[in-house]
Amino acid sequence: MKNSIKTAIALCCLIMSYIIPVDSYADTNKSGFINITYLNGLTTNTIYDLETDPSGCIWIGTATGLSKYDGYYVKNYFKEEMNIRSNTIKYLHRDRQNRLWIGTSNGVGLYDIDSDKFLTLDMLSGDIIEKKTAGIFEDSQGTIWIPFRKGGLISIDPNTFSTKNYFDNITGNDYFARIWFEPENNLYLAAKYNQGLFYLEPEKGNIIPFSTEDPDKTYPFENKCIRGLIKVSQNSFCITCTDATMWLVNPYDKTCEELPLEGISRSVEFRRVFIIGKDKLGVTHNKGFFVYDLQTRSVESNEFADNFIDKNIYCIRGTLENGLIVGTFNDGITIQQERPFHFSLVRDDQTNKKITLKESNVTGFAQIDESKIFVSTRLKGLFRYDLYKNKLKRWSSPFIPKNLEGVTAYEGHIWTWSASGIYSLNPQTNIVKSYLEGCCEVSSLIATKDGRLSNLLLWHPHGSKMLCIEPWQCLPSYVDEIKEFKEMSVLSVGRSESSSLVAITKEKGLIRWQGKRIYDIEDKHIKYDKSHRWTGLLFEDKSSHIWSALPESGVFISSDENFSSITTRSGLSSDIITNIVKDNSDNVFITTDRSLSMISPEGKMFSLTKSDGLLNFGFSRNAAFRTSTGEILLGSRDGFTIIKKNSRTDSQYDGARIKAVEKIICNGEEIPINDKGQAKLKHHQNSFHISVIDIDPHTVATGKSLFCMVGHDHTWIPAGNDRKLSYLNLKPGKYFFKAYNNLIEPVEIKVCAHPLLSVTANIIYILATLILMFFIIKYIRDHEIRKRKEKMMQMKLDLHQEKLDFFTNIAHEIKTPLTLITTPLNHLKSNGTIDEEGMYDINVMDKHASYLSTLVRELLEFSKIERGTYNVSCSPVNLTSLASNIITNFKEQNQSLKWDIAMPEKALWVMADTSATMKVLNNLVYNAIKYTDSYIEIELAEGEGGCVTLSVANDGNIIPADMRERIFRTFVQYNPGQNESKEGFGIGLSVAKTLAELQHGSLHMTEDHDVNKFVLSLPVTESPDETTVEDETAHETVSDISVNERRSTVLVVEDHPELLEYIRKTLSRHYNILTAPNGAKAFETIKSQSNIDLVLTDLKMPEMSGMELCKKIKQDQTFSHILLIILSANLTPETKIESLKNGADAIIEKPFSMDFLELRIESLINSRKQLIEKISNNHEFKEENQDDSNDGLSARDIVFLRELNICVEENFNDPDFGVEELAAQLNISRSSLNRKMRDILDTTANNYIRDKKIEKAEELLRTSTMQINEICYKVGFTTPSYFIKCFRKKYGMSPNEYANSNH
Repeated sequence: MKNSIKTAIALCCLIMSYIIPVDSYADTNKSGFINITYLNGLTTNTIYDLETDPSGCIWIGTATGLSKYDGYYVKNYFKEEMNIRSNTIKYLHRDRQNRLWIGTSNGVGLYDIDSDKFLTLDMLSGDIIEKKTAGIFEDSQGTIWIPFRKGGLISIDPNTFSTKNYFDNITGNDYFARIWFEPENNLYLAAKYNQGLFYLEPEKGNIIPFSTEDPDKTYPFENKCIRGLIKVSQNSFCITCTDATMWLVNPYDKTCEELPLEGISRSVEFRRVFIIGKDKLGVTHNKGFFVYDLQTRSVESNEFADNFIDKNIYCIRGTLENGLIVGTFNDGITIQQERPFHFSLVRDDQTNKKITLKESNVTGFAQIDESKIFVSTRLKGLFRYDLYKNKLKRWSSPFIPKNLEGVTAYEGHIWTWSASGIYSLNPQTNIVKSYLEGCCEVSSLIATKDGRLSNLLLWHPHGSKMLCIEPWQCLPSYVDEIKEFKEMSVLSVGRSESSSLVAITKEKGLIRWQGKRIYDIEDKHIKYDKSHRWTGLLFEDKSSHIWSALPESGVFISSDENFSSITTRSGLSSDIITNIVKDNSDNVFITTDRSLSMISPEGKMFSLTKSDGLLNFGFSRNAAFRTSTGEILLGSRDGFTIIKKNSRTDSQYDGARIKAVEKIICNGEEIPINDKGQAKLKHHQNSFHISVIDIDPHTVATGKSLFCMVGHDHTWIPAGNDRKLSYLNLKPGKYFFKAYNNLIEPVEIKVCAHPLLSVTANIIYILATLILMFFIIKYIRDHEIRKRKEKMMQMKLDLHQEKLDFFTNIAHEIKTPLTLITTPLNHLKSNGTIDEEGMYDINVMDKHASYLSTLVRELLEFSKIERGTYNVSCSPVNLTSLASNIITNFKEQNQSLKWDIAMPEKALWVMADTSATMKVLNNLVYNAIKYTDSYIEIELAEGEGGCVTLSVANDGNIIPADMRERIFRTFVQYNPGQNESKEGFGIGLSVAKTLAELQHGSLHMTEDHDVNKFVLSLPVTESPDETTVEDETAHETVSDISVNERRSTVLVVEDHPELLEYIRKTLSRHYNILTAPNGAKAFETIKSQSNIDLVLTDLKMPEMSGMELCKKIKQDQTFSHILLIILSANLTPETKIESLKNGADAIIEKPFSMDFLELRIESLINSRKQLIEKISNNHEFKEENQDDSNDGLSARDIVFLRELNICVEENFNDPDFGVEELAAQLNISRSSLNRKMRDILDTTANNYIRDKKIEKAEELLRTSTMQINEICYKVGFTTPSYFIKCFRKKYGMSPNEYANSNH
């Protein structure tokens, strides 16, 4: 048990908590402690019991679960995981089989520490225990005894877990609060709650009160509440009671003695008692705890216990020797620990507070005897301090300034310096001598072993130089420059324990000066900068290790062999170093602007900060001093710190080298270390972690050991809380893992290179690289050639595309003026007023205009094919019939030629696009006619491979064999009479071939030498079951009768002025014409005019296109009923689809016939008027007949009529429902409503509402027995006379007459 508690204390002492600052001269020898609360991971601060295990872990029973603290982390367990019924853990006990018994407020739990498993005691014992435990006790035989509140006690066999119940008759608060059983002595002691001490006979069930033979105290514990019961000697027990009494009882001879408790208040309530040392007891109470010495029968003063005044203490574990662990009711647990070193603070004189170092900024120390210390300050001059008497005195001299930068002693004299110069003081006579006063700025003053004082000058006009002073010469001329440093700029000078001094120079870096000679120290790891203030941060120890500090870079340790560093990675709180000093025990003290750290010879680092009692504002620069008796003095702004000599316990080492590396783990696999301390890792094992042992856990439990991986880095790094150091991606090579302490054996770690990185592999790599470079160069060269070819090809394609775009644009531009030519010609031809000679000229113009139209159309089709936008839709086509019709037409026009036509009797069906096939056939026959001499041969037949072939041959100039493939290329023609090709506008055969291939067919020229024969092949298909019904074009006659007898208004939108004027002039004979040059102007006209019936718009226009105008009209509820026709010179299938989707009523391609345009306009307007008349007569809109009866209405108009009917139907009986209400429900203005109803229904909104009400009245007259007056009010009329008038106007008779005629 002692070993486990000792280990627990050692592992848990990792973090120094707050330590109360001491008085000006008080020694800070108090023990430190750490406090573990809910902030550190506990579930609550309420602690009931504590226990430790051999691994050093502390088990904590709390009000809300079980916790385990391993010195690093807190882990919590709850009832579900522990297989118990309650999270209130009242008692803990570790038995001799290393099992933890857990007493709760509802049953008992069990944890096997070795197997790390919780056991279900109910299942092991076979008994269900559901009682509140009052304690756990293990007797000498290992039997576990557990008393319960309101329920006797049980015994549990440690091996079989069988249970036995005793004293089942005990109920209520009459329970055993504490027990101590010794079966071997037949002693069973028990303290019953509020009833005193008793002997038990468990097997008989007897309970006998403890009594003495003293008549004055026969029953000394009668009605006492005993809270503590523990055996303290062979025959004696210590008992504590809640009335603040403490007793020593011998149950064998039945004697007792009340122990004296001087200084303990009788108002406190004692709780449990614990053995915490030899003859030492720890007694807990509701106001803290105290230590009792049984040998002296007295309360012993204890500094650690003083920290728990007014705290409610429930339990204690540990010993005074190894440290205590205290469990409190509201403040968690507290773990005692020893500081690695002790210190005291000096801030002022303890008898005269006016003599103070507050805000003085201590800069240095000098010692002239064992007790007298002179202290220099930057703001208050010189002080003297007596180490033995703790007396501080201000040393006054008018010749010594107050702004002192440092102080040193030499042969009984005090030497100090400031920015003004150097001063020598004789303490006996108070005589002061000055040197170099006003000449330079002195940085440091060091007494060397050859009897001279050396000082470092910074920012001297001639650079930084080393000067020496002959101490007993009074004249400034005896301040000479040291010749060894004449050619050097000195950056810093430091003390040395093995030579005269060490220095850092700009020229040579780190040097050692000894015997008037300078020795270089090789140090390639530090870059020296003359601008840095290095002053004083340089120190050489007796092992010839030089400690130095770069600005904000930590501490560097240099020697002739190697180099290392100590930084924040090592555990320092800051890299801003202010002092480096070593004590007589080889402890190195490093101060920063935030903290004080100590590195022990064992290589452990400890750190203290302001929270540990240090002075505020860190430590002054170059203000560290070691006294002749071993104390370390450290200056601060408000005083100085004294680190006591020999403060740490001697190391446990016996001088033998030990192994610190426990194991090396890589990817879960342990890497073996041989007897020579070597470990070999494969190339893929270059990331690993090293587990190290605690180098000296007994002496410096709170420190962290420092290690370094030489070859990888040069910084001393502490092991983590889990004592592991991790290394990632080490390069192949040798490394040495070493500890700061030289007594620790280093481990040589070799990381092997990858097999593919061997010498042979490297040679192969070089050869492979050369070969690869060859192919890369070749590839780059070929790639450049290919890029040039591609660039040329792209240039050709771009040129081709430019040609194509040029021809397409020209074709589009030609179509509009062509329309202006063909339309007037057709008008003149149909006029009948032109004479025969004039008619001949007109026919000639019309013929060539038609030819020009054909060329434009073919050019546009070619453009579509070249761009890949020409779409074919294949379906069964009777090729026999189609070819016969085309051939017959050409034959009638060219009867002078000899025609040899072979057509099959049966119909041959192919899967093709009718339009595309007609273009191919027209092209083939036209070319045959164009280039033949006398005859043409055409044959249609079934071919091989499931196709139908059509061959066209002529006897014209035979195309050469080498031209028969090229003839199908774009812009290639064969000129009869020549044997070479010529670039031109030959696009017919190219288009024909492409169209054939788009239909999965082919077009080629045969190898016949006597004729030019072209063969078209198309895939054959079966005859369809039903004949295809041809589209019929309905030609409607123009009616001169209008529904409302008004002339229709047409808005013409065209950006071409001449075409706009021509259309306006032509259509103005039959319609009111409005014009607009673009879509934007047109929409403004529509909004301002209320009687537009139809819009005729071009597709492509500036500002707003015809498609955009169509969208705006058809998507606007007010204008959606207006008819709209789109004119386009580039009418693609996509354009047609988009136009119809946007609501266009008709699409006409340019050039167009004016007669056709007039007929289409007349047809649309008449259809709309007929629809208006039909709807107006019926006064209802039938959605189910929409496809037939509502043709000519847009989707928005259909929705409008449907909503109109619904609104009127729902409100016909409301006499207040009128035009305003109807417009509001339809979300339309009153004027727009009347306009739309006039255009669609040829009526007003008011008349429509009235007619719907009359129709409803007519229905009621036919179908109901209601009176006429009832019907009048039912349909929303307010006066019967007006109702009768309206009904008579609608049906030609009064309601009464109508009713009589229908009954």
